[in-house]
Amino acid sequence: MEGITDLYFWNLKEEGGVDAGDYTDCLDRILLKRMDGLYGYGKWRMIHDNARIHTAYLTQDFLSDNGVRIITHPPYSPNLDPIEKVWGYLKRKVMTKVYKNIDELIEAITDEWYKIPILMINNYIDAHIARVREVYEAEGNFPVK
Repeated sequence: MEGITDLYFWNLKEEGGVDAGDYTDCLDRILLKRMDGLYGYGKWRMIHDNARIHTAYLTQDFLSDNGVRIITHPPYSPNLDPIEKVWGYLKRKVMTKVYKNIDELIEAITDEWYKIPILMINNYIDAHIARVREVYEAEGNFPVK
């Protein structure tokens, strides 16, 4: 399953949400080691949007200091982010029943995560590349077909 990371959950702060500190901590503890191990330091790219935790100075400095190259896309453009399709697929699989508690829900999400077909993910990535090409050729506008 090269290229697929483990799925991690963390408890939100009492006031809810995730801040740049939480985000960079997650990247540091989980993602960087995994991706650097798979592809080598500085030889992979990460896609993220313009969410505040992604654009925060703390995050930008962290990514720069760790050699992470970013592929950005415009805000409110989930069609340009292949992970959004994965989240949609996962949601459709998991939301077919009611769960008794958060632990049961987390178990169901985790089970389904590891069942996601790698071929499907590769197809999402291929479609993403084609979509980005279309947007580029349309000079940043939504491609008209």
